[in-house]
Amino acid sequence: MYQNYLSLARFLWCLVGDSHFSVCFEWDLWYKYLTMEKTTPMLRQYESIKSKHKDCILFFRLGDFYEMFYDDAKRASAILDLVLTSRDSGKSGRIPMCGIPYHAADPYIARLIKSGLKVAICEQVEDPALAKGIVKRDVIRVITTGTYIDENDPSNRYLLSLYLNKKGVGIAFCDPVEGNIRTNQYDEANRIIGLISKLPVYECLFPVSEEEKVRELFKHPLLRTKKVTLSPYEDWVFNSDIANKSLCEHFSTHSLKGFGIVDIPLAVSSSGALLEYLKQMNKQPCRHIDRISLYTDTDYVSISSAALRGLELDELIKTIDNTLTPLGRRMLKDWVYHPLKSPSPILQRQQAVTLLKSDEAIRRELQQLLHNIPDMEKNISRLSFGISSANDLLALRNVLTRIPDMQKTLDPLKDKNPLFTIEDLPQLRKLLEDAISPDMPVTNSDGKVVRPGYDKGLDALRDIQQNAREWLKRFQQQQIENTKISSLKVGFNRVFGYYIEISNANRHLAPAEYIRKQTLVNGERFITPELKEFEDKMLTAEENVLKIESQIVRQISSSVLDNAGSLHKLAGQIATTDTLYSLSILALDQGYIAPQITEETQIEIKDGRHPVVEKYTSEQFVPNDILLDRENNHMLIITGPNMAGKSTYIRQTAVLVIMAQTGSHIPASSAKIGVVDKIFTRIGAHDDITRGQSTFMVEMTETAEILNNLSDRSLIVLDEIGRGTSTFDGLSIAWAIAEYLSLRKVRTMF
Repeated sequence: MYQNYLSLARFLWCLVGDSHFSVCFEWDLWYKYLTMEKTTPMLRQYESIKSKHKDCILFFRLGDFYEMFYDDAKRASAILDLVLTSRDSGKSGRIPMCGIPYHAADPYIARLIKSGLKVAICEQVEDPALAKGIVKRDVIRVITTGTYIDENDPSNRYLLSLYLNKKGVGIAFCDPVEGNIRTNQYDEANRIIGLISKLPVYECLFPVSEEEKVRELFKHPLLRTKKVTLSPYEDWVFNSDIANKSLCEHFSTHSLKGFGIVDIPLAVSSSGALLEYLKQMNKQPCRHIDRISLYTDTDYVSISSAALRGLELDELIKTIDNTLTPLGRRMLKDWVYHPLKSPSPILQRQQAVTLLKSDEAIRRELQQLLHNIPDMEKNISRLSFGISSANDLLALRNVLTRIPDMQKTLDPLKDKNPLFTIEDLPQLRKLLEDAISPDMPVTNSDGKVVRPGYDKGLDALRDIQQNAREWLKRFQQQQIENTKISSLKVGFNRVFGYYIEISNANRHLAPAEYIRKQTLVNGERFITPELKEFEDKMLTAEENVLKIESQIVRQISSSVLDNAGSLHKLAGQIATTDTLYSLSILALDQGYIAPQITEETQIEIKDGRHPVVEKYTSEQFVPNDILLDRENNHMLIITGPNMAGKSTYIRQTAVLVIMAQTGSHIPASSAKIGVVDKIFTRIGAHDDITRGQSTFMVEMTETAEILNNLSDRSLIVLDEIGRGTSTFDGLSIAWAIAEYLSLRKVRTMF
């Protein structure tokens, strides 16, 4: 069609010459001019908004539905299993369309996001009653894979920002739910590959000018299968001066010195761009983003990507997880993925677990208090993004009301271990207790959010709504007594409103103050100033209730966001308490003990068991001992027949070390763990054709990573080296590696 209009334009040009078309003639503008009257005003509005969000599926609000048109409708209907229909677009004919109910949009949005698409939510931005012509609409939020809040999964979803130049790479990442930007700067791009491979990154932001470099970076074997959405963004956003100013304004500071990133400009650039992207996508100031910190892994054990996969840590987490809250589930995973390296904080966690293990009464009370605590970090982020419902305020109210009881329960343990500290927010708690109704319905809560007694004007309007029937009954009885007309009726009609109806036989008894409103065949309808006043109140009561309640909710939401930092701190304390509770339940299992944690290099475990295999095997698990050090027992070569349990044995050692340095009890009769700073594994014989790597190349790549990055305090687990090549070549490689590791005296199980 476009080409047809161009041909027509050229034909007209030839007919009349350029005298009529010489001013600012552009083929695209001419096309728009020719097609302007071919579509309806609503579709012209849609096309105008869609032109600004070409990379998104546009959810266009029409009444109670989000509609999609043209190619959006074709793509979405295929993914969402919707019926693809059509609608009249004016003179240009019919166009494809599909739609979903706006109140049930969340699951549809989730499916589109998980398909790697972006969704732009377009809403009415003016009151239809006040609109002149077509109602104004605009996009109020763009949802991407990195900004999506998954209500059904408590796991982290990171949005990553990269800034590359000749000096190095700036990296910043943030889970929009948590509100904490973590950032750092590295000398080489290769330094960040391992970091990204271990993070649950869903979307990567980067300057448009660096797109080729970034796409090449994500072709690396460790990143190729992560399915990260790559989102080029305007270069100017990454300008260090602009980013610095943006961050200072957001955090209300004169400089970034207090955050420890002032001297690493690439980190500032990536952080500023990430914050700006979140603001642009959500069309909100993102007040819940209240922290920015220097990301460093110096306090944690470095677990290689191959080790994360080979040791099946996600299965371990599922096995040991006894948390009661989404906050606790996220923190437990974070602890397992980031074991501590220093004995002091490890022992602090271990002591806290032991204290809970030995106090059944406190555990029982904690179980009740933690039960059904919502994901308050998601509640805060929804308020900040402007997508909240009253249920978010109710959820926060219910959490805060439990804090005094939680403090009372943990008070006996707080003096023994600071990890049991819970800090109350008394002023915010009182505000939410006073203002938010605990009996608010989960659905259709409009007009029922604010607690009775909080606002007198609102109570008066509600009283009118709730007592209307009684008032009308009393009014009718009063009029019957005044007029002596026993058949007098007071009623309501949608067209004429409230009225007093008197039959023709009694019409002469109507008082003088009655005002005639409607004549019927069998009678007359009247109204009085008092009934008219009641009618006006009733017709406006519902509107005013919603208006006043909306104002109150906005004020309360603002107060909540003023306390976002304190609420995030409280969420972290609740998460810590829940994680310690979970580990204490695990410690109650028969045969779990608190390992001895030391600065030495000796790892000695008596009667160790693999927690996952032990739980799921149908046979009795046979315990095993292990002794590793950097003196006489640094290289253990494990041999035996197939199915003898060699792989389980060597993985078990790494898993128990991770659990021990997390602060957990472990399945053994006794254990002494000399802290490990890095864990490497080379497990299994497999290829990766999708990455262009054979079995042998996978083995050699993972082995090279180990040899190039090991330290004196590393723990290395090697299972099957050299199986991807010929016997003598494989044996030679395995022998050389074993000799090298033996000379380095690194704790190794081969």
